[in-house]
Amino acid sequence: MIFTKSMLFAILLAAVALMSFAALGQEAALSSTADKAKLKGTDVKGKAAEMETGWKPLLKASGNFSLGHNQNVAGNPDGVNLSFGYLINGGLLFLNESKEHEWQNNLAWQLGYMRTPIIDQLIKNADSIDFKSSYLYHIPAVTWMGPFASFQLKTSMLPSDAVYAEDKTILKLRVGEAYGTSPDGLITDGDGNPIGLTNPRTETVTAGTNIPLTRSFAPTTLREGAGWFFIPLDKPEIKIDTRIGLGVWETFVRKGYTVADNADTTSVLELQQMQDYDQLGPEWSLKVNGVLEKMVTYQFDALVMYPAWNNADTKLSGVELINTEFDFLLGVQLWTYVTLDYAFKAYYQPLLIEEWQIQNALLLSVVFNIVG
Repeated sequence: MIFTKSMLFAILLAAVALMSFAALGQEAALSSTADKAKLKGTDVKGKAAEMETGWKPLLKASGNFSLGHNQNVAGNPDGVNLSFGYLINGGLLFLNESKEHEWQNNLAWQLGYMRTPIIDQLIKNADSIDFKSSYLYHIPAVTWMGPFASFQLKTSMLPSDAVYAEDKTILKLRVGEAYGTSPDGLITDGDGNPIGLTNPRTETVTAGTNIPLTRSFAPTTLREGAGWFFIPLDKPEIKIDTRIGLGVWETFVRKGYTVADNADTTSVLELQQMQDYDQLGPEWSLKVNGVLEKMVTYQFDALVMYPAWNNADTKLSGVELINTEFDFLLGVQLWTYVTLDYAFKAYYQPLLIEEWQIQNALLLSVVFNIVG
């Protein structure tokens, strides 16, 4: 089991981030005073909801680790099963003394690895950086609504590879390359060559070989948006935040590939090259979150964006271009430093990959609230 330079860099970067956020939180805490004013908004029932003014730093770090070993167990391969990872959630919130200007900054940074007896090397199974910054102006007469502007960065920090337990014959398809059919009924690539072991563009890789897919910080998506926000309900047990406006998205893939295996070509594994593209159009988002009985936390996010304009090389049009995202997180605090978390993600970004990207995770984690 060998730690690569990229893995060591990720661990070092995580440590630096922890120290930086902690220092920021300490500075903000020293500059705050105990008698800061409260912002009193109104929920749909007319009850007061309080929010502290000034700076509010937040930092939570969690990690997970599992280790197992099998030897001569019926139905299980001999060897070690190992998985570990970390998740850092940080935030820096600001509300001015007049209670009109709010600035929200949030960071979610996750990295995880696993190893099984089938593939004798560490494989990255989680890698995401999600940073979002939003400015909200609360209209004094109706503090639960107003204009907003936002920026978001979504990326992966380390390179991604595909690794298989058996030999694979791969075929790299170009951007937008479509399958065809030969006169004798065989499936062909964009050059008219039948897809199979005799295809001149195929190459064979041995079991356990890393097949490069994407580079560091790819794909990276930048999102800018502006519009109107509505927070009709703001209570500890439930907060509803919905926004509608105009969004601009830029996606950079750095000539990366994604696995796009065709079930009808069983002898070949296809890799589809992705493309850089920009898109602009109306978007709507919804966020519902809260804390129940001080031990159960939940959050649901939904986002729909219709690219009225894009510069991608695609045959898709109309509603086929709609971007859709769903996120759900449910956490139960079992002990002071131990939580059980279930996370679900479903993304559909047709200009990037014309399939739903779905992730499920159930984690028992050790959690430390470093700041906030």
